[in-house]
Amino acid sequence: MIATQARINGQLAVALDSGVDAATVSFVLGFGCVAVMLVVTPSGRLGIRRLVGAIRERRLVPWQLIGGFLGAYFVWAQSMSVPRIGVALFIVAVVAGQTVNSLVVDRLGVAPVGVIAITRTRVVSALVGLGAVCVAVIPRLSGSPVVLWALLASVAAGAFVALQQAVNGRVARAAGSSWAATGVNFALGAGTLVLVVLVINVLGEPFHFSDLPASPWLYLGGPVGVVFI
Repeated sequence: MIATQARINGQLAVALDSGVDAATVSFVLGFGCVAVMLVVTPSGRLGIRRLVGAIRERRLVPWQLIGGFLGAYFVWAQSMSVPRIGVALFIVAVVAGQTVNSLVVDRLGVAPVGVIAITRTRVVSALVGLGAVCVAVIPRLSGSPVVLWALLASVAAGAFVALQQAVNGRVARAAGSSWAATGVNFALGAGTLVLVVLVINVLGEPFHFSDLPASPWLYLGGPVGVVFI
């Protein structure tokens, strides 16, 4: 589903000529889908009440709510990178970053399951992931420097996803609802990206709503992301 979302958001970025605008559209639509589910389902409404209680009682601290910010970066990196390096290379880079940082995240006990030791097998798997990136990347390094930056942004996106999954797990456990955790993720991510777009508008690069493409499938990135989160 990440590959499908990457293809959609990458094409949307080409249509809008902006990775930030594409990420914003994707996140806002995703937030709309989650908001509907939170309102119409009893478990969603109960999850929000539990989440508010967990924050008030400090069972959740502010840094554990950063999943939305990390997700915003991920979708931006996706929208920016895929038009330049393609879906397959983007996914390979993401998996490498995710695999390596997941060792750190587990060792620090960020996820609800607590501390998980770094074993030899897990280290080998991370090295295999990095090796895959090297094999895929080396033929592309002679190209534009933009390609290298897109690859680095993709690896960083994967690293952030590992942390995002851990903190989202904590939010879901505190709320007793995956919908509530997803709602927090999309609310913060969408708010962040909308703020970035507003700042860009003030700096002289307005978002042109008339440029939104007519193809319906280009707006499915947000709903696909909801399922992933």
